[in-house]
Amino acid sequence: MSNIKGFTLVELMVTIAIAAILITIGAPSLNGLYQSTRADTSIKQIHQALHFARNQAVTLGQNITVCPKNGDQCNNGENNWKDGLIVFIDNNRDDVSDSPQSILLHLSAFHEGDIVRFNRATSIRFQPDGKATPNGTLTYCPDDADNASSKAIKINVSGRIRFSQEKSISCSTG
Repeated sequence: MSNIKGFTLVELMVTIAIAAILITIGAPSLNGLYQSTRADTSIKQIHQALHFARNQAVTLGQNITVCPKNGDQCNNGENNWKDGLIVFIDNNRDDVSDSPQSILLHLSAFHEGDIVRFNRATSIRFQPDGKATPNGTLTYCPDDADNASSKAIKINVSGRIRFSQEKSISCSTG
């Protein structure tokens, strides 16, 4: 008499069916987790870039501009930050990088479907004393303007940069 160990075809089919049901139930909640993680990571990158810009303004004693990028330049008046941002020395305060050497930081594009907006202007400038112009709120909304996982950063005139504690954040333009 031989003892054969293993699974029968029926046992294998039942296991695969149960796994498929569990994946189908769990997949939508994983999408929400992905959106939340993506928003957290991206807003922290923006936060670090803004702190870097302020620190460079104070350290170098020069005006530093942060703006949405279009190649190696600012996005020409458009308030669309999802293509990434650049930080550069802007001595004449015209939102134009004077040379490739004046670019201090590139932040690459964010997720294609996400919305990233600043509510006041198309650029943020830090002065040598650390002050920021203009003050405002930069929002990051994964996939749609009213996503529950949306995050925001508040920038005030004194140059303070902080995460918003608001529970309901929207990237709507209206």
